[in-house]
Amino acid sequence: MRRLATLAVLWALLAACAGPRQASPRLTPAGDTPSGWVDAELAPVLAQRLAGHPRFAGQALVIGLPAGVHPTTRLEDRLNRMLESRLMHAPGLRLAAAPDDGCARGDYQVGFAVSPAESAWRVELRVLEVASGEWVTGVADSWEGPLSRRDLADQGAPATVQAAGSRARPFDASEQEPLARSLARGLSCQLVAAGLETGPVAASPDAGPLGARIAALLAELPHPRGAGPSWRLSVERRPLESGLVQVTAVLGTPAASLRISRHVADSRVVPIAVPASSLPASSLPAPILSTVACGPGCAGVHLRAAPEAALFAVGPGGVLENAAPCAIPGTRLGGRLIKMNVAHGEVREFLAVTAAADYAPRLEAILDRAPPGCGRAAARGPAPTLRELERLAAEAGPGLAWTRLYVDAGLPRRGGRWR
Repeated sequence: MRRLATLAVLWALLAACAGPRQASPRLTPAGDTPSGWVDAELAPVLAQRLAGHPRFAGQALVIGLPAGVHPTTRLEDRLNRMLESRLMHAPGLRLAAAPDDGCARGDYQVGFAVSPAESAWRVELRVLEVASGEWVTGVADSWEGPLSRRDLADQGAPATVQAAGSRARPFDASEQEPLARSLARGLSCQLVAAGLETGPVAASPDAGPLGARIAALLAELPHPRGAGPSWRLSVERRPLESGLVQVTAVLGTPAASLRISRHVADSRVVPIAVPASSLPASSLPAPILSTVACGPGCAGVHLRAAPEAALFAVGPGGVLENAAPCAIPGTRLGGRLIKMNVAHGEVREFLAVTAAADYAPRLEAILDRAPPGCGRAAARGPAPTLRELERLAAEAGPGLAWTRLYVDAGLPRRGGRWR
C-alpha cells in the first residue's frame, strides 16, 4: 500500500508539472515575436486586404521602404523578406523586385519600421504610395512588445545587403559615370517622393564634371517638371576616413532643397577622422548606439549601454555638438533617446564616448564647450572639433572607448504623415 501511495503521489506531481507545459503554447503564442506576428497574423490578413482593395487592383508592390525614407536594419530586412515570401503565394497580387539603387519602380512600397516605444519596441508596417510620396492609411498595422536578444542585435545592425554607394559598397574613384547616375536617380526619386516639380537644372561652377553630368542626367529622368525657376545643383565632398569620401549632390531653390549622398573609395583621401576600429583596445564597455526612425528631417539614435557616455553629433567642418539637449524625457527603455532635426536627406554622424577616471575631466570639458545640438543649453568656450577628440583618444589609448554611428535623416513628405 505504501508503494501504491508513493506512486500515486509521484503521478500527481508529474501531472501537475505537465500541466503548465501543455499550456505554454498559449502563454507564448507565435504573435509574441515580430517574426511570429508577421508569419501567423499579419501576412494572411494583409494579403486579403491588398487583394480585395480597389486601390491596389493591378498595382505593383515593392516590399521594403526606400532607404532615404527609412534606412533598413537587419531585423527590418528579415521581416521584409519574410513578408515577401508569404505574399508571393497570395493570389491577386503583383510583386515587383526591390531595385538596387533604392528608387522604387512599383506603385506602392510596403515595409517595416522598428523603433523604441515607451515600454518596449514597436514594429510598424507602413505603405507608401510612390507617385505622391504619401503614406496610405487603413492598411498599415503594428506590433509592440519586447525584442529577443537576436532581434535586438539585428535591430542595432544595418541590413547586410547594402546598395551601391553605401559605406559597405562604395563606388571606386574611377566610376564617375555610375556615381553620377546613382546620384541623379536618387535626386529624381526624392523629387517624386516629395511631390516637387523642377524647372531647368543648372550645375554650379564649382560642381565640376560630376555636377554637369548629374544635371544632364536629371534632364532625362521621368520626374515632374514645371515652368518654374531654375534649380541649382552643387556637389559637396566630405572625407570620412582614409580611403573613403562622402559625395553629396544638393539640388534646390531658395524655397526647397534635396540632398543625396553616396560613398566613394579613393586612396587619395586625407583622413580627418580616426575610425573606431583603429583605436587601441579599451577595457571600458563600448557604448551601444542604434538608429531610431523619428520622421522627416529627423536623425534619431538610442544610447542603450553606458548611458552616462558623452554623446556628440558631428556638424559642418568637424565641429562637435552636444546631443544631450536633444534627449526625449520619460523613456523607459533605459539609456537615452535622442532626436535631432537636420536637413532633409542629410547623413548625420553621432559619437558616444566613455572615458576612464584619469581622462573623464578632459572629456567633460570638451562636452561643455560643444554647442548644443538642439539649442536648450549653453556652451562654454570655443567649439571643439573632431580633431580635438581624436587627439584625446590617441593620448588616452585604452582609457577611452567610443562608438560611431551614421544616421540618414528621413525625407520630407507632402500630404502624408508618420504613424
